Amino acid sequence: MSSTSSSTAQPPAQHQKPIYFGPFDVTNQVFLQTPHSFALVNLKPLLPGHVLVCPLRPHRRLTDLSPAELTDLFTAVQRVQRMLARHYFHPAPGTSTSSTPTTTGSTPQGGSGTPEEGSFNIALQDGPEAGQTVPHV
Repeated sequence: MSSTSSSTAQPPAQHQKPIYFGPFDVTNQVFLQTPHSFALVNLKPLLPGHVLVCPLRPHRRLTDLSPAELTDLFTAVQRVQRMLARHYFHPAPGTSTSSTPTTTGSTPQGGSGTPEEGSFNIALQDGPEAGQTVPHV
């Protein structure tokens, strides 16, 4: 999967039009927008770092996405993973970047966390029986 060079993180003020997650306007919560996807912090997080990555067009099921949307969505997931790793997986103060990472949720102090330094849960609720409460992948 690849991302186009034009996909950059944009602050909410730069959005051209509102972004919806199902019926909810989430424009002000969006911290990443790509040509076909967006990411926002869950308003009711289950764990620290609980983020939603969604297609811009509201699709009910994963199989409804076009190949371009699907590629962009999972590329956005990888970008968000790297962002979360930089925030949560970093060396303890006074250690090198090759030491055991901490997952305290504090701001990194000189570390350059990578996804390989920790673990992630990546889940997709595809349909009501899978726990999907908003009809939007």
